[in-house]
Amino acid sequence: MMGFLRIAWGEININKSTLRHSQKHQFVKLFVYQKLIKMTKTEKFLSVVGFLLIIAFCLIMFSFTTYHIYPYAHDGDTIEIYDSIQHKQIGVRVANIDAPELIQPFGINSRDSLQQLISTSKLSIQVINTDKYQRKVGILRFNGGRYDSIAVLHGWVYVYAQYCYYPLLNHLQFIAQQNHVGIWNIQPQIKPWIFRNTKH
Repeated sequence: MMGFLRIAWGEININKSTLRHSQKHQFVKLFVYQKLIKMTKTEKFLSVVGFLLIIAFCLIMFSFTTYHIYPYAHDGDTIEIYDSIQHKQIGVRVANIDAPELIQPFGINSRDSLQQLISTSKLSIQVINTDKYQRKVGILRFNGGRYDSIAVLHGWVYVYAQYCYYPLLNHLQFIAQQNHVGIWNIQPQIKPWIFRNTKH
């Protein structure tokens, strides 16, 4: 008899716990609903904007892909990486900058400077476009620092004025010119886009 009572009491406790949980759930739903009703239009608008900003931030973070498999520099503004998703080599053209062609003065130096960073730093790539050669166009970062900024400041590359969407690079290029570093220590100056046009 006592055993039966213990079991029955246990069932009563379980039912009471379930009831309390259900009541709490209903209370939370009612509380949230009341809060939504009391919110002004401005508060609702700000809540929606905040939610959208969180979504945008998550999408930006997911757009960064880190590659660790055999990246190498083709020249000072293009790298080849192994795409572990598609299982093939793909080219990535760095946005905003243009490096001397390999047969131009400082072309080899520019490529080797990029290769040195690849060999010693953690590389991440934010792909933003695809060019007419089916190369990915993106922003390279080494240990968190933007490669276009590093390369321009050290005079490894030119700001690609026609396709530059990062105004800070113009200021960094001015500093490099004033310090006569890299390409700015070479005369005469032949921009790579001009050099390529003369070849055709």
